[in-house]
Amino acid sequence: MPSSATCAASARAGSRTRPCSSGGSDHVPDVLVTLDAGTGSGRSVAFDLAGRQVASAQEPFRYTIFSDPSLPFLRGFDLDPEAFWGALARCARAVVARLPADARILGVAATSQREGCVFVDRAGEVLYAGPNLDARAAAEGMELLERIPAERLHALTGHAPPYIFPLARYLWFRKHRDARRVATLLMLNDWITYLLSGERLAEHSNAGESMLYDVSRRTWSEEILGALDIPAHILPPLAAAGARAGSVTAAAAAATGLPEGTPVFVGGADTECALLGSGVHEPGETGAVLGTTTPVQMVTAAPVIDPAGRLWTSCHVVPDRWVLESNAGDTGGAYRWLLELVYGATDAGAYAAAEAAIAGASPGERQIFCHLGPVIFSLADM
Repeated sequence: MPSSATCAASARAGSRTRPCSSGGSDHVPDVLVTLDAGTGSGRSVAFDLAGRQVASAQEPFRYTIFSDPSLPFLRGFDLDPEAFWGALARCARAVVARLPADARILGVAATSQREGCVFVDRAGEVLYAGPNLDARAAAEGMELLERIPAERLHALTGHAPPYIFPLARYLWFRKHRDARRVATLLMLNDWITYLLSGERLAEHSNAGESMLYDVSRRTWSEEILGALDIPAHILPPLAAAGARAGSVTAAAAAATGLPEGTPVFVGGADTECALLGSGVHEPGETGAVLGTTTPVQMVTAAPVIDPAGRLWTSCHVVPDRWVLESNAGDTGGAYRWLLELVYGATDAGAYAAAEAAIAGASPGERQIFCHLGPVIFSLADM
């Protein structure tokens, strides 16, 4: 049986908005189901054990602009946790409904956008939820550099600049809200795992996007926690992608249509899952993952920290593998903007119409070239 990381990877790499062929046979007795919380939309996909898509569903996400009259200069994005989970649950329910009556769901796993996170209290109530687009903590991100120099922070975490990561958002929350209520900080994929199983865990590839994680030692950074007076108990135990997290609870079964007791496995960050689903897991192999932006990652056998501070370093979902990352910039987001401009919609029909138009044209036809979106990436310029 493929690992849950493989399951989640395939969902990220090839999900669609309509039912998919099982590859020649309508009878698919054993399947794996994924939930994928991307930046622009949520998806659920079922795969047979050969990795072929059997059924899928997708819903767009909508974020609200954060504003606070007492903090007039702050801007960010809020994620409505009920609407977010509701969209994913409806996708899962649609997928389950499209499966053959005798299909057996052997397991479920979740993958998600990176940098998105949720703070919950002891009872699981959401105190804060924000997508990877939330930059409300710009000031806190710059202030933390007074305690940890930028070079040291990048050497520890493999990431920069600090203001776009959950660490800065926690510092913002501590300054403007009641951080004493925060029991657990969860990345989005781990929060979905919690909603499915009731278990609070953190997977390595997305834990590395929190800026609270030591990427070389593959553990939470005691140095960062100590320097910023952050309690270690808010960070959940680390678990490997593919490990068993628990089982689908009665509440999750009612929401998603997944059978109660279905095994829940630990998923990972969407980009690294897509690499695995594309077969990119050996040192020296490189993959590009087209999403809202296009991360470009090269697999390494040991952590490689760019001394010039231009690139990110993260853990792969594969054991004992890391990735060195660049990014081609706003690609899928630019394409979505174009569809809205030309077709007035971004539904399946708009994508199909655009693909049909593109199929009849050659690159550079009529001297038209696209200069929106793609860039030469450097953290030093952010």
